[in-house]
Amino acid sequence: MRFRTVVMVLLGFLLGDCIGNWFTDRVQEDRITELESHVSALETPKMDIYEQALHVILWAESRNGLMPNLDVPGPNGELGSWQVTPVWIADIKRLTGETVNPMDKDNMRRQAKVWLKHYGPRVGAETVEDLRQLYRRGPTGYRRWKGE
Repeated sequence: MRFRTVVMVLLGFLLGDCIGNWFTDRVQEDRITELESHVSALETPKMDIYEQALHVILWAESRNGLMPNLDVPGPNGELGSWQVTPVWIADIKRLTGETVNPMDKDNMRRQAKVWLKHYGPRVGAETVEDLRQLYRRGPTGYRRWKGE
């Protein structure tokens, strides 16, 4: 009788543990699947290469507009967060017909994207670094930098 009781207790313990582990694993798998679906729903679409380049350019030119004296012209007349020169402003006016305010950070971002999309394909800029160098050097300087 004692032996039978011990065997029954051990079997109950082992089977209960196996069933308990299976149930716990199943619940955890369901929770993980649910979390993965929530994470995938929150993921943003991948930025295009021009948006990536704009982030890099703004950081390189003015640390996202946080550098001091952005309203004081630099040695080549650079102004604003995007450090645009009078030549660049004239080029944007030629391309879009719009007058550019170098101190308007959001409008400048839009204009910089227009400018990059205009010149990027013409000079063969294919990477974020290529677009950054194009913005920094201009079309002619970029071609020289690439050795063309």
